[in-house]
Amino acid sequence: MNKLVITIIGILLILLPVVALGSSEGSARLTLVQGDVQLFDEESGEWLPAAPNTPIGEGDRLWSPTGAHAEIQLNTGSYLRLGEDTALDVVRLDDDNRQVYLDRGRLYVSTSSTDRDLQVDSEDATVNIGEKSRVGVDMIGTSDSEVSVIKGSAYVESVSGRTRVRSGEALIFSENGAEIAALREPDEWEWWNEKRNRTLDSRTAKRGHLPDELVIYEDELAANGEWVVIEDYGYVWRPTVHVVADWTPYREGRWVWRRGGYVWIATEPWGWAPHHYGRWQHSNRWGWCWVPPRRGDVFWSPGYVAWVGTTDNVAWVPLAPNEVYYGYGNYGSLSINITHVDQRTIVRPVNVYRNARVRNSITVINRNSFVRGQGAPQRWDAPNIDRRQVAPIPPAFKPAGREARMPLVRKIAQRNLPPPEVGRRHEAALKERFPRVERRRGAPAATAPPVDDRRKSQNVPAQAPRNTVTPPQAAPQQKPKGSVSAPPAQRTRERMVAPSPVQQPRQTVTTPQVERKHERAGSPPGKQRQTQQTQQTQQTQQTQQTQQTQQRRGQEQRQEIRQPATTNVQKEKSAVREQKGASGQVNQPREERRQRGAVRSEQPKKVWQIEPRDQQQKEAQPVKRERREER
Repeated sequence: MNKLVITIIGILLILLPVVALGSSEGSARLTLVQGDVQLFDEESGEWLPAAPNTPIGEGDRLWSPTGAHAEIQLNTGSYLRLGEDTALDVVRLDDDNRQVYLDRGRLYVSTSSTDRDLQVDSEDATVNIGEKSRVGVDMIGTSDSEVSVIKGSAYVESVSGRTRVRSGEALIFSENGAEIAALREPDEWEWWNEKRNRTLDSRTAKRGHLPDELVIYEDELAANGEWVVIEDYGYVWRPTVHVVADWTPYREGRWVWRRGGYVWIATEPWGWAPHHYGRWQHSNRWGWCWVPPRRGDVFWSPGYVAWVGTTDNVAWVPLAPNEVYYGYGNYGSLSINITHVDQRTIVRPVNVYRNARVRNSITVINRNSFVRGQGAPQRWDAPNIDRRQVAPIPPAFKPAGREARMPLVRKIAQRNLPPPEVGRRHEAALKERFPRVERRRGAPAATAPPVDDRRKSQNVPAQAPRNTVTPPQAAPQQKPKGSVSAPPAQRTRERMVAPSPVQQPRQTVTTPQVERKHERAGSPPGKQRQTQQTQQTQQTQQTQQTQQTQQRRGQEQRQEIRQPATTNVQKEKSAVREQKGASGQVNQPREERRQRGAVRSEQPKKVWQIEPRDQQQKEAQPVKRERREER
């Protein structure tokens, strides 16, 4: 009877809806840590060393000291990068709102196409960054604060007013207010961000193997493994980087106490998605393969494992597909929320977990080392595991040492600790102080197309600042009905880029007076049309004259052909040509030609006898044949 009641309770726990905890641990993670980057632990009140793949949630506070850099990746695909001497608070981090507070330092934001309203608050202003934008927010010491838009756009509100900052512009805050100016030349920090952007953009992987919620990790998985097909599961992913012969999931890393529970932090660079989503399956051909979650059932968890309890050790084994996960919260359809459930009533699995039968699948660590955060997990080859040893729930004992809360066990130098004035702020106070600001589409801004990126290769001098911030108390000017006019900024930019009219080349037949009249600026259109008609008339007359000249020349040629071919004058010309060809003189002097003409004129004129046309043609034929032979 008792077994039947326990079984019914277990079924109800699966069927009844569960209430998810208000945790946002899976909404962001640290992807890059350079230097002594530190994370504030709320329970202990200490600054602890940070490590890659550390989950970031609401209320977390990060400090990046001198010479350090850090990068946070959101589950939307956006990135937040911290420069040196930077303090950042995470205010809101859920599906609808993403908000951070910059206390000091330099922050670089690169948003994705799905992240439209990422908000950055500071003491000077609230910046709402649009999609596909790259914006820098600087608060360095006592100098002026600055919001630089390298790509995209940003909506800014402050005590000075509100405005939209476009690509290629910077909004500078000072004691006198806020001014918009051209971007400055990139410094070392901005060059580092551009290099990081190129590294991330160079990854291009084939899409389609992951659900939409995990598409942002496709490039990372493709760079560190491959997709293969196994029976019953289709496409699965197997790692090929940072693995050895006896590698097993959930072994290269450590369990860290965060927000009332243990979270797995992997040391593999690709260890975020495969260890916090989906399940693992062992294949005889491919080894360990990661099976992604089903579409529409994607939930982040501290680590999908089943625990194996012993007297002196703490052990765990990765869950196989379709196996139930027990955790403190809602983790999908294949999970049970044990937050308000008596652990003694939890139904244990009838059979031992499938992966527990795989050789070298169980990882173990000494209980005292686990609680103190010391030592490293090791493989455990248990010959036989009783199902009564398998405990699906995570360990309930709390950490007993400072190292158990550290994502990375290392010592921080005193000079790299946060200064005393960087105090802890609770996220509730920040939410009350900095409410969400909705982007206002009607904010004044230039309407010209934004510039994609700054011109790094050209040393363009910065323009003089122009104040475009709209004061809150200024009332908008009303335009008369029916008037359509572009904003002043648009009209100015259009005048700068408007092409000059191209004039056609003028005809040379026009008179100088007509040419000067055409060249004079602002000539009446009627005179221009009259000049064009005059030019067309002159061209037509010239064409007719040319045709008439050609016709006359053709008639003269035809008349010359009709003349008798057997005349004595032609014979004399032929003899002269032969004499010239024999002597080699082609062109005689002009005086000789004149003398020869005078001699010819003194000879008595001969009387020509006109013969019939048929007889002329008969006599001309032998003459032509003789000329061909001579040639």
